[in-house]
Amino acid sequence: MADLLSLHWGERIVGVEASVTPHAIRVRAAFSADRASIAADGELPDESNGLAAVLSGAGVSARQADVVLSQQDVVTRWLELPPVSDEDLPEIVRFQAGTKSTLSVEQLIVDYLPLPVSEDAETRSVLLATVAKSTVAEIVRDLAAAGIELRSLGVGSLALSDLAKTVSGSQDENDGLVVVADHEQLEVTVHQGGCTVLTHSASLSGEADPVRTAGQAISRALFAAGNSVADLNLDSAVLFGPLGEDLVDVVRGRMSGSQGDPRVDVVSLADTPLIDFQSQPPEPLLGSPALVAAIGGLLAANGQVVERVDFMDPHKPPPPERRVSNQQMLYVAIGLVVAVAVVYGARMVNESGYVDKITQLEKDVATQRKSFFGKSDSSTKLPSTSNVNGWNKKKVQWLDQLNELTPILSESGEVILTEVNMSQEVRQGLGRITVTGLANDRGPVTKMTSDIRGLKNYTVRPSKLDPNKDRQAAFKFRFNKVNILLDGKAKTPGVEKPKTENGQAQTKADPSSKEEAGS
Repeated sequence: MADLLSLHWGERIVGVEASVTPHAIRVRAAFSADRASIAADGELPDESNGLAAVLSGAGVSARQADVVLSQQDVVTRWLELPPVSDEDLPEIVRFQAGTKSTLSVEQLIVDYLPLPVSEDAETRSVLLATVAKSTVAEIVRDLAAAGIELRSLGVGSLALSDLAKTVSGSQDENDGLVVVADHEQLEVTVHQGGCTVLTHSASLSGEADPVRTAGQAISRALFAAGNSVADLNLDSAVLFGPLGEDLVDVVRGRMSGSQGDPRVDVVSLADTPLIDFQSQPPEPLLGSPALVAAIGGLLAANGQVVERVDFMDPHKPPPPERRVSNQQMLYVAIGLVVAVAVVYGARMVNESGYVDKITQLEKDVATQRKSFFGKSDSSTKLPSTSNVNGWNKKKVQWLDQLNELTPILSESGEVILTEVNMSQEVRQGLGRITVTGLANDRGPVTKMTSDIRGLKNYTVRPSKLDPNKDRQAAFKFRFNKVNILLDGKAKTPGVEKPKTENGQAQTKADPSSKEEAGS
């Protein structure tokens, strides 16, 4: 298979070109280059020790690079979140990242490692990672100047953790510690259940006693992990680098609170059977945190890591469902109503013998229209019109009711209807229309329901507004099942009730009134 190029991007650029299989990493070249970008005044730096020259001198043939960032360019932190689903996790993590960063979330690229969560847990956690977009743009530009395309962008501390777990095999499911240190830099990662929950970095450059300084930094990392992560029980540690042997007792002492005697392994890149150097790097580079991270980055680049941080392809919410406008929803609803009306009307006409009456009325209308348009006085009602009005008084015309509601439901773009349902009782002239939708404010929903209540034929039952959990969050509220009840046709003006013998208006008990009185 083709060789992979992995770079650790820190104060210096440290990289390896290697072929990777599930059981071996064969390093063909290891190198270090100055991190020299275009200066602020636009002048080009001295390229004699730059990346392009170093790649050419090392005989690197790969034209794509997988980069892992040092702690100076990336921020990682453990986050505790509500028990949301995996689909909702990217949105809430992005929101939390914006509240905890000095930069606005629009200036950041946000990714995370989801941590295991039990079914009955009241919270869940992630390891958040953020990087400034300007930093990524700088890396892309500098690699392009060297003729290299950036394929993935991860976190160096996570990459060296992946390598440590693969080499030692002692932290796949347990809680543990990984320490990589030379005389210049210290990297510490803490694991729970095989997942990285904390990363820490410290500079040891210029320290008179680097072992003592490293011990203090390890203590700070363990203290922070203990305060953040519950039920952390460290029982193993993996040490890399020139200071590995000197830190064994220090690490054991810092882990003395664990149950039993913790296992501490010191690993050398030159001695592990997993890694084969075609030409062993010089001692200052061999075992350095940057080289360990660069080799660890090969595992993720080869697809051997289940979960990874990749700022070039961060975790994203699933694509939103297609939304339908109010007007389209109403057209569909009206189309369905008309279809039902045609089928139901045809059945009723055939069953009640109205076919002959309609045919006769059509003939009467044609005759009376000729007579009507031939006269100047048009105040007299047509007999056929009176008959149709009589039919309307006998049965609620629910198609007309929906026609009355259409302007109210679609007059404002501030309310989005997501569902319109009609109960079967509507076919008998009574029943309900249920609408569900989204809004950014309570006002438009209140106005819509008030306008519907203003009509004589409708009653709108109260409906609560719930916070909208839509992943796009374009609308803040969701109103669910606003029931528009059709109470019957309003009384026709001028029609008096029949009177009893004593002159009192005769009333007929309405079933709905009885129910209200008894409730």
